[in-house]
Amino acid sequence: MAYDFGHMSFDELLRRGGFPCACGKTHSALLEEYAVGDGILGLAPEYVKKYGGTKAFVLSDGNTFDAAGERLCGILKDNGIPFVSHVFPSAPLKPAEKTVGSAVMHYD
Repeated sequence: MAYDFGHMSFDELLRRGGFPCACGKTHSALLEEYAVGDGILGLAPEYVKKYGGTKAFVLSDGNTFDAAGERLCGILKDNGIPFVSHVFPSAPLKPAEKTVGSAVMHYD
């Protein structure tokens, strides 16, 4: 059974304590912060440092890599932040055990 959360904002979906769902459960996310907007890729080094990261792991499919991943890797490199990039060979990317396995195998 699928639920449509399109009527909820990110803030509502990610609020502390979770949100009540039509399924009767309360769902929550561990995401502490998100950012959306023009020029957001340029803030990546700041976020890596803010959360104590020492190396970034950039995951994308071919479309996403062309749209933003390549630029993100350049920004990380220009700011001296080590990273590993993995581009999934198929697009659109589908959540599946094989996808997770591929990510884990390329994680450094």
